[in-house]
Amino acid sequence: MGLLDKFKKKSNTKEASTTQQKDYNIKYSINGDKLQIDFKENHHEAEQSYDTTRLVVSLEPFIFAGRQVSNCAVSWYNSSDVIFVDPKFGGEQIEARQYVGVLAELDTQALQQDESYAYETMKSLLNKERVMRYINTGLEEKPKQPCGKYIGGIEKEENSYIKFFSPDLGQASHYSDLMINRRREYRQKAEIQRQQEQIKAEKRAQIQKLQQEIDDMSR
Repeated sequence: MGLLDKFKKKSNTKEASTTQQKDYNIKYSINGDKLQIDFKENHHEAEQSYDTTRLVVSLEPFIFAGRQVSNCAVSWYNSSDVIFVDPKFGGEQIEARQYVGVLAELDTQALQQDESYAYETMKSLLNKERVMRYINTGLEEKPKQPCGKYIGGIEKEENSYIKFFSPDLGQASHYSDLMINRRREYRQKAEIQRQQEQIKAEKRAQIQKLQQEIDDMSR
């Protein structure tokens, strides 16, 4: 039995026990240098539009601004959400997901071995509303708290895990070449959209004016 087989066996056993005792279950898989975690909440708040959080994190962290960080892809979806492909392609059902890329300080060993750490990461750190708030802040030129694509991490404080955020790392990410270029592209797209909306509004006004003139002539 290989190392990966042992890992899968351990993961399956863990999933079965959490399904019975917890209000969630966690599935792990490894593909090359990537760890994938699917965190499914069996019950969640009514305003939450998803029941499953998926994290794909590199098993090879790197040093950025003096701290060890990991590139991550995160998505949120309902386990019942699927899209259907044309029957001529086999009629397969494919789960619909859309990923966002983030930078986080994560301990991939703890994610696999410490369920409390994994729970706090998936439930709290990667909460969709929270992550999207950081993503949107990263697109601002001069926010109160620069963050770029960095969203923080999880650390142990006494007997519990809590979220933390490194301002220095957030500053470094926000003003990195990647984020400077990303904000430039965002502004350009926003300006194009603004111009298109202005053109549409002018056309609607012209049509309305012509219609009014036609109505006046018919009286």
